[in-house]
Amino acid sequence: KIYTSPYPSLSFPRESLYTFLFETHWNDHLPTTAAFIDASTADVITRAELKQTTLALAHGLRSELPHLGGVSLERGDVVMIFSPNNLAFPVSLIGGIAAGLCMSLASAAHTPRELEHQWRDCQAKAIIVHPSLISVALKMFESLDLSLTEAKRRIVVIDWMSRDTTKQKFAEYICMSDLLGKGSLQEEEQFPGHLAEETAVLCY
Repeated sequence: KIYTSPYPSLSFPRESLYTFLFETHWNDHLPTTAAFIDASTADVITRAELKQTTLALAHGLRSELPHLGGVSLERGDVVMIFSPNNLAFPVSLIGGIAAGLCMSLASAAHTPRELEHQWRDCQAKAIIVHPSLISVALKMFESLDLSLTEAKRRIVVIDWMSRDTTKQKFAEYICMSDLLGKGSLQEEEQFPGHLAEETAVLCY
């Protein structure tokens, strides 16, 4: 037996989540409105800053990453985010969506074995990692029989909005800041009509 909802059917927009938020409904709120607030630090990113930063990160992920020795990412490729809550998390997620990537979110409590399962299952090509979780990611790559050199090609270390010396500590890695300030997409990757059915987020 099929149980139907007593509420009317929903009509979903035939466009990407990014287009829906930052184009179709951009004028719903002022650009200076806070998009996200970090409760632990009181840092704020406005809607205008979020749009600017995510388009810059999208450009970095698609165009700059291979120039820095990282893997080449194409539309539809899966990228994992392995991080606790912080302002870089939504920037990474929304920036990846703007780049046309499929983002797979991993719990910050994952063990290397759990992370490995998700990596294999979602067929990820790269991982955006918080500095505190680098050791877990490296153990995962070790169990995947990837060399340290090859692992570093697939890791982007989160150092954006960091108040410490993350960049100096992880100078041998590609960091999020390396992908920013190198240009910006003029517009997000488009997913009109039936293309709006493509998967944007894989949650585990």
